[in-house]
Formats: sequence, structure tokens, C-alpha cells
Amino acid sequence: MKFTSMLKAKKLPSVIFSALLLAGITTPVQADVTPYQKEIVQALIQMSIDDFVDDEVLEDQQEVLEDLKSRGLLQQYPDIFSVTAPSISNEYEKNEVKGDLMFQNKWLLVSGTVDAIKTKNGEPFVQFRRASTSELPVVAYFKNSTAEIPALADLHKNDFIKLICTGNSKLVEGNKDKALRVQNCEFLTAIVPGIQEKLEKQLYDALEGQGDKAINAPAVLTVLKVQQILGPEGEKECEKGMEKCIEMVTNAMDQEDEIATPKEYYDLGYTDQMLKEEPDNKL
Repeated sequence: MKFTSMLKAKKLPSVIFSALLLAGITTPVQADVTPYQKEIVQALIQMSIDDFVDDEVLEDQQEVLEDLKSRGLLQQYPDIFSVTAPSISNEYEKNEVKGDLMFQNKWLLVSGTVDAIKTKNGEPFVQFRRASTSELPVVAYFKNSTAEIPALADLHKNDFIKLICTGNSKLVEGNKDKALRVQNCEFLTAIVPGIQEKLEKQLYDALEGQGDKAINAPAVLTVLKVQQILGPEGEKECEKGMEKCIEMVTNAMDQEDEIATPKEYYDLGYTDQMLKEEPDNKL
């Protein structure tokens, strides 16, 4: 199971998102999540969010989106899928009708390199870099341009960015300049804090034996193993701050496969069956 979801770090086995069939549940024991476990959860999620925001691998992004959707964390973006700006241009270059079917009015996580930051009729937009000068550029207009002004002001040419947008169709500007438009855009970084907060709550509940055990089993097992590996010394280090805690958790995860499943995992009602890899049903 690849570590390509929101708890992604060092490409280790997936820790958090795997929608599996629930099987063989025993009667769980109620437990209270400890402050130390919360620190480990926060460290794991922060590591994963950093990767999600910065990673340029399209397949990994799509897996994260599918995992987030399975947790009900992207309900405002139904059927969102990941795409690069150059691939949008490429599809329209091959077949404009197919391009409209693929992208028009669809929610997209658009990744690409900034080529220019401009304004048209007072509205700011970002133009992505093209793979070749023969392709039409992709331009991104924003849902709330006033709110996005600070982020846009900090952008520079050659920056790599990710935007959540809806696809439009070919936009003709004037008599000669053509571009492909995506609209209603917002920076991925703008929605991350809300996702992080909800995700933390789900995992805190999971460590108390609540919630969807089939989804949460890998995450719970990793938290318990990391806690066991680090011991009391790790707890002291995590109290020094998140940066130090992330360092400790990252090192502990290198040893995760060497640790037997803690008894507490089974006491909470989780099973080995829940840890089997989900069949590939990604888009």
C-alpha cells in the first residue's frame, strides 16, 4: 500500500486513507486519546499536508483527492480530479470537443508553473506556462479576487502552484489572443487548514475506538506504533514543538515495520483484515 495519501512521508506504507471492507470487528474498549497521541497525529498530518501542497506527481495527487473524498472532506468539490495546466492545453490541441467534455464545468485541482500574473478589466488572473509555444495557454480567474490579492501579490514567475477551479471552454480575447480558461479558482493552501482540522478530529475519534474503523485502521496502527517506538523520551521531545515532533515521528516511522501490532489496536476493535490494501479503483 503506497504512502500516497494525506499522511504521506518518505513513500512509506499508507497510514491513513484506505477505504476497505469492514470485517471481523470485536467488541471495542473505550479509550481516551492522550495529548501525546494528539501530537503524533498532528505531526503525521502536517507531514502529509506539506507533501500534498508541494508534490508535483499527478498520480499521488489524485490518490489524495480520492482519499479525502472517501472521508467526506471535499463535498463542496464533487468529483474533483487532478490535472496539470499543460495537459489541459494538450487535450484541447488534440480535440476541442473532447476537451470540453473532460473539463468544462468540472472541478479541477490544477497544477502548474506560473508564467505571468496579469489583470484584465480590473480582474487579476494567472497564466500558466505552456509545454510548447504552439499550445494555447491556460489562464486562471479567481472566485474572490479581492480575497486572493495578498496571495497573488506574493506570486512570482516560475512559482509552482496548485489551484482548485472549475473548467471553462476556449476563451477568445480580442481578435487574435486565445487562451483556455479555468475559473472560480482558489489556492489549495486556502482550504488546507479546514481539511486539517476535520482530519485531526476524525483521527482523535479513531484513537478512542469511534468512527469508521475500516478507513482509520492504518492510521491508528501507525500512531500506536510510533508512540511505542518513541516512548517517554519522544513525548518530551514533542513537547518542544511541532518541528521537533515531526523529526522524531519521521525517524520512528523508519522502524514501524519492525514493531509488532500493539494489543491496544485490537482492544479498540480494529482487525488485521482492515489493513489489507484496497483494490485499485482510482480515476
